[in-house]
Amino acid sequence: MVEPCLVPARMLNEVVYCPRLAYLEWVQGEFAHNSDTVEGRTVHRTVDRPKPAGLKRRASAQSAVEAVESGEADEMAGTIAEDEPEAPRVLRSLTLQDEALGLVAVIDLCELDEGRAVPVDTKKGASHSGEVWEADRVQLCAQCLLLEAHGYQAPAAVAYYAQEKRRVEVVIDQNLVERTLRARDQLLALEATRQMPPPLVDDARCVRCSLNGICLPDETRHLRGESTDPPRAEAAPSLEFWQPALRRLVPARPETVPLYVVSPGAQVRKKEECLDVWSPDEGSRTVRLLELESVNLLGPVQVTAQAQAALLRAQIPICHFSHGGWFTGMTIGLGLANVELRRAQYRAADDPAICLALSREFIRGKVKNQRTLLRRSLGEEAALDLRRMRHLLAALPKARDLDHVLGLEGAAARIWFRRLPEVLASSKSDHTMVTSFAVRNRRPPMDPVNAMLSYGYGVLVKEAAVALERAGLESRLGFLHKPRGGRPSMALDLMEEFRPLIVDSAVLGLVARGEVDTGDFVRCGDAVSLSTAGKRKLLSAYERRMDTLIQHPVFGYTISYRRVLDVQARLLGRALLGELPAYAAFTTR
Repeated sequence: MVEPCLVPARMLNEVVYCPRLAYLEWVQGEFAHNSDTVEGRTVHRTVDRPKPAGLKRRASAQSAVEAVESGEADEMAGTIAEDEPEAPRVLRSLTLQDEALGLVAVIDLCELDEGRAVPVDTKKGASHSGEVWEADRVQLCAQCLLLEAHGYQAPAAVAYYAQEKRRVEVVIDQNLVERTLRARDQLLALEATRQMPPPLVDDARCVRCSLNGICLPDETRHLRGESTDPPRAEAAPSLEFWQPALRRLVPARPETVPLYVVSPGAQVRKKEECLDVWSPDEGSRTVRLLELESVNLLGPVQVTAQAQAALLRAQIPICHFSHGGWFTGMTIGLGLANVELRRAQYRAADDPAICLALSREFIRGKVKNQRTLLRRSLGEEAALDLRRMRHLLAALPKARDLDHVLGLEGAAARIWFRRLPEVLASSKSDHTMVTSFAVRNRRPPMDPVNAMLSYGYGVLVKEAAVALERAGLESRLGFLHKPRGGRPSMALDLMEEFRPLIVDSAVLGLVARGEVDTGDFVRCGDAVSLSTAGKRKLLSAYERRMDTLIQHPVFGYTISYRRVLDVQARLLGRALLGELPAYAAFTTR
């Protein structure tokens, strides 16, 4: 039997507050926490916790809320004398649904008294100048409609604003009922049409919204040419010119960081709300789950079932690598249910024209960034090769098929890696290690520089896969790199534009500063790999690079490379859904 589609009363609150927010949460299944949502969850957890004995006979729902929040519930329990009249009964976390109404709600507190019911909804913030916010009024009205559908009289409701400790009553009239039913129909229409509402325009609501990094309201309008200072008219949006800064609605750096476990024989165990990481050479250290973006197991590392379950519940991916740094897979929870975006990605992957357009853009970003680094490093010494790379960039829009695109990418890569020894030559590192690099080789790498590049690219693939999965995209279905067993093709696509900016730059920095020497590598026959100490040095340099702040060339605000990667994954999703005219690779000047 097919379950009926019931709209949660909380979603009515969202659609009145911001239709785009409601669409992201209800239709696409997106959600993210910030300090406001965590605080709100804490307030509700306090209200919803089991009631001590004797708390059933409470003078009012307001006193019940205040008693629980102040910790005085035990003292207040049983204070009503036996000869006092029976007080209204208070129920908590009452779930009601009705198929005829098409609604479902979880009522924080409900005061029942001889057939009359008063729902009380707890809000962490403040009232609207002593009145109930319109979105909250609609949510409370939905709760009253459900109570009436179950045989209670519910002519009024209460919003309790915890910040002010204020109880505000809402009278349910016909106008409010009609407004509530229109909100329900609006949400159902959004689901049926699958048309995402446009972002708000320079609205203060975006500042405190937990989904602003997913919604990207200002960035979306800017790239669609709807902002105050739109991009120049071009065939496709470009990220190569400066524009006045948009509002940066998210922190410049993510609030969570990846955990790397490198030591062979290490174990990752759960310890309360933390992970305990034990290794033979470093002993134990504790990391809080709230601080983790991902857990990366490099080589023979154990993770207990309890730790894995905790990471899955927290939606923290576990990324697995071979001893040599090959990204072998990712363990993730059920997480995001953005089926709409996945379907758009599958349709696009079956369209040769879309695959070609996206592939040109991925490679344009890579070649442009390689050329920028070459110009910075060698300047006029590489003038001829810089012109050649410019000609390759000019030829990309005319590429006839994916093989042509890959041919242009290969030509640019040969120029970049042929010049790389000259860039390394001025470094302070071991002369033998620098001069051993002559050409890019892999599987296996045959010199220290190639070993670092291969290992770094493996970590960057993971980074792109995590960003794509977080954005709701399938990391194994690519457009340039065709799907193949054991290959995260979409992650390989997205990482192309970031290879020179992150991995190549991190390796160049390590060599230039003399932070690595031949003792950080292990040779076996013709193959060269990093030692455990060498891996730690490379990962440290990689993370410094990912944490580097950069001014976005289009949006104007300053964010880290890790945040840029997340933004690019989101913009790719918006392009696949048709909200943006095209995807534009990230390039630096």
